[in-house]
Amino acid sequence: VIANIRTNQETKLLLRDSQLLTEQLRTQEEELRQNTEELQATQENINHKLEIIDFQRQKNEAILEASADGLITFDQNGSIELFNKAAEEIWQTSREDVLGKSITTLMPLEIDLEVKGSAVYFVKKDGRKIPLAIRTEVSVYDVFGEDVPVLITISKSKIGEEMYFALFIQ
Repeated sequence: VIANIRTNQETKLLLRDSQLLTEQLRTQEEELRQNTEELQATQENINHKLEIIDFQRQKNEAILEASADGLITFDQNGSIELFNKAAEEIWQTSREDVLGKSITTLMPLEIDLEVKGSAVYFVKKDGRKIPLAIRTEVSVYDVFGEDVPVLITISKSKIGEEMYFALFIQ
């Protein structure tokens, strides 16, 4: 009888512990469900923002491609990152042939990062350096060696610690 009473008490304790654990599991399950819903909502929000960003990128690329001016962007090391359709026509070469290459493959430029705000110079055949500023007239050569007189405007941007440059060529 005593053994039965002890067994019943232990069973009651185990049942109570089991019920507590079951309630804790239900609470954790509800928290997990709420967290999952929040994560799904966050993921949907991120996906929506990515769609907006992608649309803006496509729109900006379309505008840059439709520009009547040649547009070349390059980083502080001179590596060409963008070469639009008008630039292809000016140089008579495709973007695939110049992307990732040095800007000096297209024109004799020198980048000086030591100058406050950075400076870009067009280096003439005689070695003279012409600082590129708003509306600088120079001559460049297309892939056939033909002299092409152009009007260049430069734009400079510092993003983080890196300098980036955009050349607008008419």
